[in-house]
Amino acid sequence: MRELGGTDYACILSGILILLELSFQTISRAVLLDSTLYLFIGLGFYFGLKLWNTNDMIKYNDLMIKRKVKDNASFYIKKKKGLLIKYWIWTILCSFFISCAFCVKHTGLCVIGTVGVIHFIRTLFVSPKLKNYNNLNEIVKEKKKINDDKNNDDKDKVIVQKTPNIIIRFMDELTNRIFSRMFLSGLIMLFFIVSIYILCFVIHFKIIIYSGVDENSMPDEYRATLIGNEHMNVKGPAPSMLSNIYRINKRMLELNHEVQYEQYYCSKWYEWLVHYRGIVYEWEKYPDGTHTCVYLFGNPPIYWLGLVSVVVGLYYFDRFFHQRTAPKKVLSSINIFQHNSICYCLLGYFSNLLPYVLIVKRPTYVYHYHPSLFFAILLTGLLFDLLTKPLLSIISKLRPILLSLFFIFFLSVYIFFSPFSFSFHLTEEQHDKRRLFKSLFPLW
Repeated sequence: MRELGGTDYACILSGILILLELSFQTISRAVLLDSTLYLFIGLGFYFGLKLWNTNDMIKYNDLMIKRKVKDNASFYIKKKKGLLIKYWIWTILCSFFISCAFCVKHTGLCVIGTVGVIHFIRTLFVSPKLKNYNNLNEIVKEKKKINDDKNNDDKDKVIVQKTPNIIIRFMDELTNRIFSRMFLSGLIMLFFIVSIYILCFVIHFKIIIYSGVDENSMPDEYRATLIGNEHMNVKGPAPSMLSNIYRINKRMLELNHEVQYEQYYCSKWYEWLVHYRGIVYEWEKYPDGTHTCVYLFGNPPIYWLGLVSVVVGLYYFDRFFHQRTAPKKVLSSINIFQHNSICYCLLGYFSNLLPYVLIVKRPTYVYHYHPSLFFAILLTGLLFDLLTKPLLSIISKLRPILLSLFFIFFLSVYIFFSPFSFSFHLTEEQHDKRRLFKSLFPLW
């Protein structure tokens, strides 16, 4: 949240919502892969933000150096070295964690898509080498200013540079962008994603040397190399490592498309938005008339608040977009930063949700919505800052008061539904009391 520009209150609010979201907790308590996936998605997005914010600081630093800010030029030159080291560190860490997210589950493509789209846009439209100038005439003026600052004795020299035609200018800008720092870091990300994904399967095939029940999805030539299958009559050499990796991924996609689970707990993407149903993982009855259950059920108001935040975020996106593209731009640098942060969260939200709307045909469940919910919670924190700021002059303690009320409310709901996650003993009557709004949510 801090890297998105959120205040302490926004950070605390988003932290509260994530900690008190019961379905996140249940996934972790059940030791499912999804909790690791969420960790890598969060870390990948975090280091991506660090990367882009550091690049912005380098841009500002370069501007100060070019302007030869009196006695501070040496300070900015030294500062740039430290910023460049951080930039490449964030690049490597971001690349590593988005790659790990993809390796855990293909759902990790959502964070690769989010980081990739943001990085692509910032590379092509925000971060060329000559990022602080609109055209070559301005570069001439800047060079002339630098010469004046250095008290150059040869004042009779005039820098004459004709503005090239539109094709040459386009090619010049494109070249600057292609060989920019952002483009190179994008190539590093792509290299990490492919390399780490392949490395995981290389390790897999090196470790798996014995025959087993899951080997039937692989060709006979590979199965013949496993210990326990030496007497298989096969023709041809053993398949290569790349061939095995291609084969197993192809088979994974086929099985994923054909998979059929318990249909009762399947849910559509539009049901996730309001948390229409959960998933029962375990149910056990006891002689005293009580029962325990492990029920993947969230904190419903957090889901509803997340949905409201997405709608409000889309409104602000439209508003900021029209202001930013107006002939007379009225956005301050702070508002532009807010606009970018809201866009990042919305992109993360829809990059996970839209594939389930448009592409995925297999059975889906509420936990497929979790990455989107994570970005919706971040967006909630940003909007908390944005919506409460105009009222601070009237009620200076507004944010602490609202934050306290939010915490009490969401904690109360968390405690109320916690038996579903912690598998506490419940009677039928106690369980039935937790089926709120039965007419609207009959499947709770």
